[in-house]
Amino acid sequence: SYVRMVERRLGIQPRVITAENQKILRVDYDPPSSVGSDRLCGGAAAFTKYGGPVVVIDMGTATVFDFVSKQGVYRGGLIAPGIATAAESLHHSAAMLPQVDYAFPTELIGRTTESSIQSGILNGAVAMIDGIVENIRQQEKIPVHVIATGGFAALLAAHSRVIQHVEPDLVLRGIQIITAHS
Repeated sequence: SYVRMVERRLGIQPRVITAENQKILRVDYDPPSSVGSDRLCGGAAAFTKYGGPVVVIDMGTATVFDFVSKQGVYRGGLIAPGIATAAESLHHSAAMLPQVDYAFPTELIGRTTESSIQSGILNGAVAMIDGIVENIRQQEKIPVHVIATGGFAALLAAHSRVIQHVEPDLVLRGIQIITAHS
C-alpha cells in the first residue's frame, strides 16, 4: 500500500530493499524474503563500517539482535520485546502497576513499585543483551563487534559490558550504502 501511495502521489517508483535486491550481504535466512529491510540495512551498515563478525542490536519496539559473519553472511538473530513494549505490557496486564519513566533507578533492588519496575525492565534488558552476546561469542567461538542502534541504545549502552558502539543512524546509513551499491 505504501508503494502504491508513493507511485500515485509522487509519481515515482520507490525502491523497496529486500534480501534479493541488496548486494552487500549474502542472506542465509529461511526464507530470505522474510528478513525485514531494517535488519538488512542495519547489518549492511555495521558490516561495511566495522567488518564481521558483527552483532547489531536494534532497541526499539522490539529488541532485535542480528548476526553478520566475517564473510558478510547475514545469518539471522533474535527478537525480544523492547523496553517500552515490556513496560506497557506490565501496565496494561497488571491492574496495580503504573507506567514509569525509562530511567535507571539509583539502586538495583527497587524500594518503590516504580523503581522496581524500572530496575526490572532496564537492568533486565541489559542482562539480556550482555547474556545473549556472550552466548553468541561462545557459540561462534570468536570475538564479535557489538553495535547498538534504536531509541534505547544510548540509555542501555551506558550500562552494558558488551556494547562497543552506539550508531543512532545505522539503519539510515544502511539505506545509503545499499542504494549506492545497486
